Amino acid sequence: MQTEKLAHLLNLIWSSPIFGDAFPSDRSRQALVLSQIEAIYPAFVKTLGTVLVQGLPQLSFVEIDKLVQQIAFRIIPFCTAIAAGEIVDTERLRAAAMIIALIHWADNSMDAGDEVMLATVRLLKSDLATEPPLMPEVSSNLVQARLMALRWIEREVESLSQPEDQATLLECGIEETMQNDYKNRVLSRGYDLEKAEDFWAAHTTELVETSLATAATLHATAAVYAAYRQSRPELPSLPQVFKEPAVMNVLRGPGNAAIRIFDDVSDRLKDNRNDPRCGEFNLNIFNQPEPVFLRAFLDRAGLSDDRVVKSVLEAFLVSTEDSQAYILQVFIDLIRDRLASLPTPIWNRYGVFLQVAKRAIETAYVNLMGDLESPISA
Repeated sequence: MQTEKLAHLLNLIWSSPIFGDAFPSDRSRQALVLSQIEAIYPAFVKTLGTVLVQGLPQLSFVEIDKLVQQIAFRIIPFCTAIAAGEIVDTERLRAAAMIIALIHWADNSMDAGDEVMLATVRLLKSDLATEPPLMPEVSSNLVQARLMALRWIEREVESLSQPEDQATLLECGIEETMQNDYKNRVLSRGYDLEKAEDFWAAHTTELVETSLATAATLHATAAVYAAYRQSRPELPSLPQVFKEPAVMNVLRGPGNAAIRIFDDVSDRLKDNRNDPRCGEFNLNIFNQPEPVFLRAFLDRAGLSDDRVVKSVLEAFLVSTEDSQAYILQVFIDLIRDRLASLPTPIWNRYGVFLQVAKRAIETAYVNLMGDLESPISA
């Protein structure tokens, strides 16, 4: 991998533009992170290549290798950066990177309108109430190939995490992230099939929840945190973390909302595309600033100041570069303030998980700035 470019990316992330203290003050730690990237790369590429050959039998080896390299450059630096050299076991980091990579692959494929991936993820769903309109038929052999590839996530979860963490890690990655991305794709396809007022009346609540869940902060944080627990089993288990309302309310509300804003402002042009070669149309909060949806989104994000809510609504409707910058700053301030205001006992007990989450948010912000394509958002 390109060491000079990676060093530049790490410098940008390490500067902690949102929180100021998400990473260790000792910048020499970056050299350790770079060495871990180099150490993880060969095994990661070999494993991911094997999985994708199995899951994408219609692609040539050249096409597979290109996809593997694209994913490796996005995922390995992300995973090692947010661990910040604090995890010595590079095999655990490789496993965490593989989990994040496979979910990232599935989400990106669905966003691009990949019918086989949509059908595959639908098979993993426990709730089939939301059906895609006129889903095309796809080859069952291709679906089974994708399914076998995605099942590799379970193998990596077993390798990475303590037994008590495994169910939560799988649920967070597959149920909360991947299947909500499926629902989001269904809603995007249904947008033009209903009158606007009927669509928003029927689907606003669901769209808010799927938009937040597909920000994917939690599954990436949970995967890296599971690696921490292998060497520090005294840390709270993932089930304990996910049952703590103070932590989840901040990360699932303001945290996911901030990342959704970061992602949508950077994807607003891509999400409007109707050219199948470039991906499908996707609902985007900047492209579809429906007031009913915006108010529900802001409420779920925890933005309660009426004056700020009013100014944000106006900024969405104006939709200029300055108004978008203002919206970004509002959400940066929101997540920064909400995390800082967590009680000291919460930080004492869940500080490692929260610190990893802060680093994931920093990486998503650098992604927005165009400096790093991160797996945090779908």
